[in-house]
Amino acid sequence: MQTQQTPQVLEQPFAAQGDKNTIPNAATGTNKASLQEGFPPITGQPINKGGVPPERQDFNGAMNLNSQFYFAFQNGWWPTFTQEVSDAIGGYPQGAVLWLFDTENKVYTPLLSLVGNNTYNFNTNKDYIGQYWAKILPDSGRGLPLGAVYFSSSSNADDNPGALPLWSGAYYTNASTLYPAFYAWVKSHTELCKSKTEYDSAISTYGECPFYVVDEVAGSLRLPKLVNYLKMANATDGITQSGAGLPDHSHAISQTLYSEAGNTVNHIASGGPNADSTLNISTGNASNSNSIYGASDTVTPAHTTVFPWVVSTASDAESSAAAAAQSADAAAASATAAASSASAAAQSAQDAASSASLADIQNKITNCLTKIPQDINLQLSNGTLTLKSGSTVYRGNGQAINITQDITMNYTSSATILVCANVSGTALQGRPIANCSAGTSDPQTPNTIYYDTSNNVINFYTSGGAQSEVSFPIAICTATGQISSIDQVFNGFGFIGSTLFALPGIGCLIPNGRNADGTLKNTQVSVSSIRTLSFSAAKETAFGLTATSLYETADSIYNSTDNKNYSQTGNFLGYCPCGTLSADSSGKITALSAEMPFHGLDYNYFSDFVSKMDYVVDSYSDESGNWYRLYKSGWVEQGGLMANAGGLITVNLLKSMANINYYVSMQLYSAS
Repeated sequence: MQTQQTPQVLEQPFAAQGDKNTIPNAATGTNKASLQEGFPPITGQPINKGGVPPERQDFNGAMNLNSQFYFAFQNGWWPTFTQEVSDAIGGYPQGAVLWLFDTENKVYTPLLSLVGNNTYNFNTNKDYIGQYWAKILPDSGRGLPLGAVYFSSSSNADDNPGALPLWSGAYYTNASTLYPAFYAWVKSHTELCKSKTEYDSAISTYGECPFYVVDEVAGSLRLPKLVNYLKMANATDGITQSGAGLPDHSHAISQTLYSEAGNTVNHIASGGPNADSTLNISTGNASNSNSIYGASDTVTPAHTTVFPWVVSTASDAESSAAAAAQSADAAAASATAAASSASAAAQSAQDAASSASLADIQNKITNCLTKIPQDINLQLSNGTLTLKSGSTVYRGNGQAINITQDITMNYTSSATILVCANVSGTALQGRPIANCSAGTSDPQTPNTIYYDTSNNVINFYTSGGAQSEVSFPIAICTATGQISSIDQVFNGFGFIGSTLFALPGIGCLIPNGRNADGTLKNTQVSVSSIRTLSFSAAKETAFGLTATSLYETADSIYNSTDNKNYSQTGNFLGYCPCGTLSADSSGKITALSAEMPFHGLDYNYFSDFVSKMDYVVDSYSDESGNWYRLYKSGWVEQGGLMANAGGLITVNLLKSMANINYYVSMQLYSAS
């Protein structure tokens, strides 16, 4: 078709004024039509064989029902979340597109359902957007790419949709959820990031900092603070300000005396050879000749105040079209990837916060993991699994493999698969989890992955039996014609066949009694090399770490008085519990659940808020009813009771005010 056909304009739905039946949902058991049956079979039978003709009102009703939707769309209707519809169909399907009409915030945008049976009404709860519904068109960004900085004459966020302010050093605790694309963009530009300590130092020294701080707390982001918006930055650290100034210059004033001797003119400078004379030079301020001098302590050009903003929502047409064209499966995969990425980022931030505070509190906590490494960064988009550059995986012999470029994988069959990387770090390999095993003798079976525990090597086999070495598994994924979800990422702990493994970087505290002062005594353990534990029978058990190994801990009991773990028979067990697992009758692990590490509260996170709080630091009251309250900010409230016999009243303040910008309010307390 070369041209679009314009349909007939409807002035009203079909049979709008005619007699018609309302078509019910359930079958009627008669000759009447229903949504379930349409026209029932009896209406198609000959009358002489018991058939009953359909009713004209049913035809009118059915065609009226169909034309209602065309009539509505013709007139500009677009559907939004409707509770009645959701209740009738059991929630909107995955991939459904509805419109958000937020008149209060002036946001009008289509939303994509990320889950099936979606009953989450974004009209009543905007927090569902980003979790169960996704925007498929950009907010704004003024046509600029993600991360671009522009200047606006307005400091109002409503006038700058899709952008964040850059003049206040704003802090967002859940930036990874609110602005996932922008958060990822900032993290990928390490040259734009500084640590919190470096950021605070720049603020203290210069009053501003042009860098971001990511992961102060899980998923958080602090924006740059720009005060001198346009300046020449130091090329080394990007912070140092260039001082104002003008080129140095000097003036010379000479006195010329002359006399005529014929045609000769003699020029005589002060102190020159032709005459003796005294040169008097008067001085004065430059402002005496032009008021521009002295108007500022530094060289200040004429300027207008503008506000810097950074684009936090991608807005180029290409990305918009691509987002709008995503299928339901791709949307679900993207949601899974976002959740996985956000989870990894949150874990990294929590580990950092935990490490910072652990030294101060490790005699107050015990029997817990303190760190889980986040070396594996996976993303899933449109059926393609990507292991991101910067990830680290491990060979069977414990050697680390640093991933220096993004590597991808597609899987076109339907299975739950175990995913590994090849040892060169250039490709991902996957096999159904049922085809992955471990043991002391490699059977070299095609279409399998086998961990040879005797030789500490993990081999991948093609359908033809060709062999190549791969890493310890990095994840479990589900594939249904394409990879549709990341089910578990093996950061810290993982398994292959009947073998559980622990990766370098895990930290824990093993309870080991109490110190002389009664505080908790712990053995601090940091895993520095691959640890493994194999099973040969059905298990529903816990596992943990000792100082040197992985340990099965099914029968342990923690005694909080002694701060020790014991076996059922009362023997001391020097280990830290780390998780639980299930194994089938052959010992193959079928499920693994690791504990979350302990995370202490970081005071720095709250100190910024505490410092802004105003509260009472001093107060006073007496039996005569006089009182005052003095706040941290210097604000004072005070009052009391006075007797009035008529005439003027002098009020003596309990606390002197800093100035006369206050007022006195009086009212009658008692007339007796």
